[in-house]
Amino acid sequence: MSYLNISSCIFVFLCCFNLYAVPEVKVSPIPGNINTDMQEFAPSLTADGKTMYFYSKRNNSKYTDMYKSTLVNGKWTNPVELRALNSPYDDQSPFISEDEKFIVFSSNRDGSIEFRLPNGKLGVSRDLYYAEQVGGKWAKASSLSDKINTEEMEENPFLHESDIYFTRYPFGNPSEAKIWKAKILGNHLQEPEELPAPINQEGSSNIAAVISKDGKYIYFASNRAGGFG
Repeated sequence: MSYLNISSCIFVFLCCFNLYAVPEVKVSPIPGNINTDMQEFAPSLTADGKTMYFYSKRNNSKYTDMYKSTLVNGKWTNPVELRALNSPYDDQSPFISEDEKFIVFSSNRDGSIEFRLPNGKLGVSRDLYYAEQVGGKWAKASSLSDKINTEEMEENPFLHESDIYFTRYPFGNPSEAKIWKAKILGNHLQEPEELPAPINQEGSSNIAAVISKDGKYIYFASNRAGGFG
């Protein structure tokens, strides 16, 4: 079983296995009109760092929607809702390609996998969806693959070269979340595999993997022992 050659693992807010000193980093709010009194999640940037996609629950909506903002003169513009991609349900965790030609995101919209809960009620999973931008307009989003999408929740997609990473956990149990990876061969996705320890760790939630451009580092969030909660 082969996995990405990762020379070090950095657990967000938890610990670092890198042998080198971690530089001091100052954390500041993003300048402009991105942040509100609501919650903003999962920013994804184009290669030039001037276009950002993220998701938020706004406008008195019961569900999350995806937004886009651009950097102009050092400040981010008012976010624009992605109406061509958003649905009447939760749309979240956008991953935008470096050239902004395609997007992968998570949603429990109509068409997502349905199943029966132990109490007999109908449950709807969050599945991964894909859309291409053609002539400056987003085409209709399609379900990514039945090899990826299951009755469990699939979220936080991230593409690096010919691999797609994502989070998966049982419906209603995010504490059991694990990071998975699937190989892309041509236009086909291979069967995904759960990443081994020390990335995933039993008894903890492990989510939202991001791979460095050179493929040597993986960054993700986890509530494992040794963190700050």
